[in-house]
Amino acid sequence: MKTLALIATMMVSSLAHAGVFELGATTNYRISKIDADNFQESKSITGSFSYYFMQQSAIEFSYTKGNSTLGVRAAGDTVSIRYVTDFELIGADLILTLGDKQSFIQPYIKAGAAQIKKKIVQESDLGSVTYPQLPTETVPSAGLGFKVRLTQTFALKVGVDSWVTNLGKSDETVDWASRAGISWLF
Repeated sequence: MKTLALIATMMVSSLAHAGVFELGATTNYRISKIDADNFQESKSITGSFSYYFMQQSAIEFSYTKGNSTLGVRAAGDTVSIRYVTDFELIGADLILTLGDKQSFIQPYIKAGAAQIKKKIVQESDLGSVTYPQLPTETVPSAGLGFKVRLTQTFALKVGVDSWVTNLGKSDETVDWASRAGISWLF
């Protein structure tokens, strides 16, 4: 009977903070240059919507849109080539918060799946070529990060997410992105 009472108490206390929604917006930007013609730049923006069905557990749906540009010009060559990759990700993740809901710093881990679409265009001084559309993939995703609560309803959010692309193929890769942004809980 004591065990049943303990389980019931844990369930009620976990559900006491359930029903909270969170809207988030994060961004990512990175640039690395050798010179004006040899560089790599990436940028993206993500919007997310989460529902906390228990105090420390949520389901998150997210949408990311961005692009990455790789600029290349060989020594002595007069033509610069740029490879532009446009990408979109639609994700669904289960989030487990590792701290109390009222904590100033709230670390979290998450795992789920993402659908990824990529388009590659090669641009040069001579024109541009669009490569055939890459197939849309649904792949596993995972991440970790933390929120810093500024008020009861606003927080700063920092994290790292990763996806395994080309699943089961010889060129299987792990893509990852660091993110920083804000979230609003209501």
